[in-house]
Amino acid sequence: MQEGKRLRTTILGLAWAVLVTVFALGTPATAAAQGTATLRGTVTDASGGVLPGATVTIINQGTKDTRTAVTDDRGGYTFASLFNGVYEVKVELEGFKGYDAKNISLSPNDSRGLDVSLEVGSLTDVITVSSPLEIIQTETGAREGVLRAEQIDNLSVVSRSSLELLRIMPGVVAPSVDSPGYESVSFGGGANNTQGYTVNGVRSSNNTVQLDGSALIDIGSNSGVIVTLNNDMVQEVKVQSSNFAAEFGGGGVSISAVTKAGSSQFHGSLYDYVRDSKFQANDRSNSITGTAKPKSKYQYPGLNVGGPILLPGFNKARNKAFFFVGFEAQRQQVDSGSRIGTVPTLKQRNGDFSEFATNNGNNLGQSVGSVLIPGGFPNAGQPAPNNNLSA
Repeated sequence: MQEGKRLRTTILGLAWAVLVTVFALGTPATAAAQGTATLRGTVTDASGGVLPGATVTIINQGTKDTRTAVTDDRGGYTFASLFNGVYEVKVELEGFKGYDAKNISLSPNDSRGLDVSLEVGSLTDVITVSSPLEIIQTETGAREGVLRAEQIDNLSVVSRSSLELLRIMPGVVAPSVDSPGYESVSFGGGANNTQGYTVNGVRSSNNTVQLDGSALIDIGSNSGVIVTLNNDMVQEVKVQSSNFAAEFGGGGVSISAVTKAGSSQFHGSLYDYVRDSKFQANDRSNSITGTAKPKSKYQYPGLNVGGPILLPGFNKARNKAFFFVGFEAQRQQVDSGSRIGTVPTLKQRNGDFSEFATNNGNNLGQSVGSVLIPGGFPNAGQPAPNNNLSA
């Protein structure tokens, strides 16, 4: 037994950035850098005929950002550069009943289609779809999955990186949670070891990770991530495992995350994650040998707050500018624990390997053949009598 040396690391700073402020002004130039989504579709009547000239309005239910489009000659409409979030879509055309679909969830880099069929009637009559509407991916052939904030909060996570949840995605072989250093936060180790994730058997050296549209892979640090995708500051993590567009690279997996953003209402949280060895049981192998458990301690106090930017005479309707600020201090005391090793016995040190004899019940049941006489000695290469080289 050998006690691993204790490594104490104290990281005081931001898990994400010193200050993360998101201005959701709704301009395409600003939105394009954030990993935005696109929603398109066709408006038809009950018989399937296209309806040009219909007014389509999309509203972000969190920020109240509103955009309007008119269907073209083919009845089509397109909304580009949409921030991730939950939306409401309204369709109106004279001579037809109105259509109102709520709770449409859009994720970063989405390209979704929503076709609408209008019924003949009065505009005052509105067909409302209020249940959560998940739009099936038919615009691209990408195989993808989304980890949302509520899933990151509720699923079991050992480390402070949401990248760890890649291990629950289909086709992903992830680093073992029992590997050394997995619990601690580092740039290229544990859950942030991007080359440790193999997806669909494709080489992992070209895996890509993006945050708000910016690449995070640091090729100068064993391809670790520059910024940790902190569990309490990420709104969504989108994982594309195959058939994704060329703009996302050619690796085994493309990971696109977006930070939480402010909305028309103020929201925030104050927290402190503590994981201390005092509250943990010892490893079974340590209990058998009477070895003390590793004395590791992890503590991550932090806070985050978001909401509208309110200035005198500006943004009274709370639908123009928003902010989000996150802070986390990382205090880590990592004890690498003990290791089990095998050392030569007294007989073996003297050249007597008879204890390795086949089927002697020792050596954890391992079956070992004859020990051969080394070169330079008489009968070199022949089995040593009784596996004893000292004779």
